[in-house]
Amino acid sequence: RENQMEIWFEEFKGAIPSLVVDRELIERVFCNLIINAIKYGDRGSTIRVEPRAVEDGFQVAIKNYGIGIEESEAEQVFRPNFRAPAAIRRKVGNGLGLTISRAAMRRHGGDLQLSRLKDPTIFTMCFPKQLRYQKIDRS
Repeated sequence: RENQMEIWFEEFKGAIPSLVVDRELIERVFCNLIINAIKYGDRGSTIRVEPRAVEDGFQVAIKNYGIGIEESEAEQVFRPNFRAPAAIRRKVGNGLGLTISRAAMRRHGGDLQLSRLKDPTIFTMCFPKQLRYQKIDRS
């Protein structure tokens, strides 16, 4: 509300099946990415959460328009305690959210990628297809 932003979720049903994951860890990843999008996004902009199936699994892209990330900082954003100068000027933080989020995704056999630096900035959660929930036939 303070930033007059909207969060728009594309339909997950049909794009991503039920996955076997540590719910708390994945919720934390979603929260970290959405909070970052709010903190560093432009006032009045829309944050988009877009799920999709891909050849090797499933992805969820979190997109926002805001300060973006400089090319020289792209790999550093996942390092513990790293905060870009523009981020420091914008909001308070400790530089651990992306580190924790990437570790959580890798713990699931997936990854967290910085897919686009700016206009929009896109972080993509990548889930391997092996996490797809399979019902066991006990007949």
